Amino acid sequence: MNRTLPTLLTACLIALVTAPASPHLHAQQKTLTTHTFSTEADHFTLDGKPFKVLSGELHYARIPREYWHARLKMAKAMGLNTIATYVFWSVHEPTPNHFDFTGQYDLAAFIKAAQQEGLYVILRAGPYSCAEWEFGGFPAWLLSAPEKGADILKKGADILKKNAVILSAAKNPRISSVAPQTPTFRRAHFTLTQTGDTFLDIHTLGKGALWIHGHPIGRFWNIGPQQTLYVPAPWLRKGTNEIVVFDLLPPPTAHVTGLAQPILNGPVPDQTTSKQE
Repeated sequence: MNRTLPTLLTACLIALVTAPASPHLHAQQKTLTTHTFSTEADHFTLDGKPFKVLSGELHYARIPREYWHARLKMAKAMGLNTIATYVFWSVHEPTPNHFDFTGQYDLAAFIKAAQQEGLYVILRAGPYSCAEWEFGGFPAWLLSAPEKGADILKKGADILKKNAVILSAAKNPRISSVAPQTPTFRRAHFTLTQTGDTFLDIHTLGKGALWIHGHPIGRFWNIGPQQTLYVPAPWLRKGTNEIVVFDLLPPPTAHVTGLAQPILNGPVPDQTTSKQE
């Protein structure tokens, strides 16, 4: 393979890459504004002046494009001046040499949206993404084409082996001596007459992840306070919708219910079979 995403994006780029747009800039005039970002003593400087980075994470691949500006406005209202985002290799090169920077994966459009809202951007280009993203952001085809990602996968495997040795010697009260249930995939369909922001009641599920129309909605585990998952309206359709659930600890029967509001009633009892030692 001649090109991969890491060669298109600087792998270790952590820099302020957008400048807030000036409201006085004429629509037909596009000038490139250059900035200098550095460190001085115990603080950052931007264009030679002290600058404090007030940053929060917003991952464009996780947010419907229709909601980008709304989320950026919220971040600005919170007092942030910077947004940090990962660049997930897996969504931009789903198959070797086939790149996708369109629609929700239009990285340039997201950066421009941040600029329009008066925010700087810290671009975390990867290739590894430590963000609870499947396979660390690596594309799944690396597993079937080891010659194209052998070095990356080998380093990752070495780290996993070292962690496995550490974990095997530790006692975790959450780990039960009882053999776990067989992990299962469940797929179902539901019909909607209208769409809107929705919350899914997931309290009957065990531990796993959930997708709607292939969009990763989130992870769940029945030992904590979370009882609902948020589904943005643009990811739902009038008519038939598909939901897929992967459950490591599947109950005999399970159901998911759509709600207009999240369940925020505090922690729920620990439903695992393990006991503290």
